[in-house]
Amino acid sequence: MRRPIQQQLLVPMLVVVLAGVAVASLAGAWIGARFARDQEQENLRRLARTLADAGFPLTENVLRQMAGLSGADFVVLGPVGQVLQSTIRLTDDETSHLRQLDQGSTSAPLPDLTLVLASRQYRAARLPVRVTPRNESQSLYALYPEEHWDRVARRAAWPPLLAGLVAAVIAVASTTLLARRFTSRVRQLSLQAAKIAAGDFQSTPLPTTDDELRDLAAALNQMAQQLGQYEEQVRRGERLRTLGQLGAGIAHQMRNSATGARLALEFHKTEIPESVDHESLDVALRQLSLMETSLKRFLKLGRGEILATQPVSLARLVDETVPLVEPSCRHANIRLDWQRPADDVVVMGEADSLRQLLLNLLINAIEAATDATGKAGTVRVELSSTSETVPTASESASIRLRVLDSGPGPSPAMVTRLFEPFATSKPDGTGLGLSVAQEIAEAHSAKLMWHREGDLTCFEVVLAMPQDS
Repeated sequence: MRRPIQQQLLVPMLVVVLAGVAVASLAGAWIGARFARDQEQENLRRLARTLADAGFPLTENVLRQMAGLSGADFVVLGPVGQVLQSTIRLTDDETSHLRQLDQGSTSAPLPDLTLVLASRQYRAARLPVRVTPRNESQSLYALYPEEHWDRVARRAAWPPLLAGLVAAVIAVASTTLLARRFTSRVRQLSLQAAKIAAGDFQSTPLPTTDDELRDLAAALNQMAQQLGQYEEQVRRGERLRTLGQLGAGIAHQMRNSATGARLALEFHKTEIPESVDHESLDVALRQLSLMETSLKRFLKLGRGEILATQPVSLARLVDETVPLVEPSCRHANIRLDWQRPADDVVVMGEADSLRQLLLNLLINAIEAATDATGKAGTVRVELSSTSETVPTASESASIRLRVLDSGPGPSPAMVTRLFEPFATSKPDGTGLGLSVAQEIAEAHSAKLMWHREGDLTCFEVVLAMPQDS
């Protein structure tokens, strides 16, 4: 059977609180009633002593006036037990009973006793009268009705009971509110956990109260963030595996075709005269070789294989790669700038992978700088040393390879997804160029970043320089 947390918290707390309030209220009521009865009993004794020690005769008029003031009744007995004065009407049996009490007592006052006189129950106190007209022995009985004692006790018991009732109501209300507040926060955490289970990894605002529930909400937000990252990694891996599976069927045929075309061009190159310009033919051969390398890398995409690194001259690599894109630049009316540095720049890496990275960045820059109106664009390649440290390497120096273009830069919707596979805003784009470049950079423990530099968009790769350079 389901037991809500509110009930599990509320019922035990209320039982403990109400039990404590009930015990305190009843004890206060009992103590107050007992104290009030003791006080009234002491008042009865004092009243009896005052009248017994009075220096005036206790006439019927005096006794009735005292009865009106105090609410008590009085009976005065003579030396032989006869009723001399009385504020109540007594029967013969009641008079005889008082006479027996009076004759059986000594000169000391009787202890407090209970009497039934005139069909009413009284609390009585007896004292000898010290001053009498004839110096006769007389006894004074001061009588308080029993209902007077009960009324006094009730008046004394009501305040603690009423205070206890008010305290119980306050305890129930406050406990209920606290339990509802607590359970509402737990319910919010439950809803957040349900959203995470349903695949919604959005973080929720933390509660203002700094307590364990806030820590739990922060832990849920952290878990949601990590699950979102894991999900993105899984999706990326799945996309790459799917890409590899779909491409494996056609990659072999494409490699065979590229190899056949390259062999045919090489054979044709041997047949044409040496005086003929071979530049375009050499570019075509390098493009076909690069196509074969790209197809090999395409089949290895997402496998996370360790690269066989060796010293690579980045300046020479740029020299070899720039001519491959020059025909595209001339066709798109784009000026391609590359100033080779005076000093050779060497990094540890895999030459074919780094060539693929640079080529992807150049193609991305050319496509971004192409203007549909025919306006000339600019693509610039820069290579320089920097003191920036690569976090994943221990070297203190590094190389910065920058590719800048005059394009408008990525759209705001693409900024956060720029390096994701298949993420593209181009109508005929595949969304793999920058993703493959990012993977090659990570395989080389390098950083691939982008930013706007004035009117230019800059993609730069920071690679570690060998320690013996």
